[in-house]
Amino acid sequence: MIELYVKEHSWLHQLSARWKFLGLIVFVTALSLSPNLLSYIGFWVVLVAVYWSASLGFKHIFKIFIRLLPFIVLIVSAQALTIGWEHGVRLSAQLYIAVLAAGLLTLTTNISEMLDTFEWALSPLEKLGIDTWRICLVLTLTLRSIPTVSRAFQVSNDAWKARGFGRARHHIILPTLIRMFRSSEKIGDAISARNMDVSPPKEPEDTVQKIKIVNEYKV
Repeated sequence: MIELYVKEHSWLHQLSARWKFLGLIVFVTALSLSPNLLSYIGFWVVLVAVYWSASLGFKHIFKIFIRLLPFIVLIVSAQALTIGWEHGVRLSAQLYIAVLAAGLLTLTTNISEMLDTFEWALSPLEKLGIDTWRICLVLTLTLRSIPTVSRAFQVSNDAWKARGFGRARHHIILPTLIRMFRSSEKIGDAISARNMDVSPPKEPEDTVQKIKIVNEYKV
């Protein structure tokens, strides 16, 4: 749902990922405490201004809305049958604005910086004996899988049309799954071959290098 890093040279791209992460937490917390729809419009206007200043334009704002539209319709419909449509609109607005805010983090932060931020945020758990490296690796691979799934679907769809079969429907589900499984196997082999499931030394360059290796494997 949320696209990954878009290479630009804006102020937001240059801002530390940790500050962006903290800003996202503060923003979403303020959003959840806001009382009415009028305040949500203010939050949305602020996000639009930040997207524009970060050289991201309006296409990402529109894409996120289109991808969330089925969920918005479902939420409003369900709430209309129970509590009331106003509550559904409020929840939908919160969902859209929160995802839009999260999009700023993923669109302006590369995978290596994201992993470093995850490690920093989870570092207090190390005192409890929790292997935060494994958690960070799972989170990073989850983010990395978003464009991978989209790419696998697009390649299967293009291959179907290239063979003159017309509009693809359920027929491309199996080819898409096969491509995703192949990609997962490659990533799994890379992790096993390089012993990446074991926490690396605490030098940042080692962590960055390992994530770069994972990113080399695509569908």
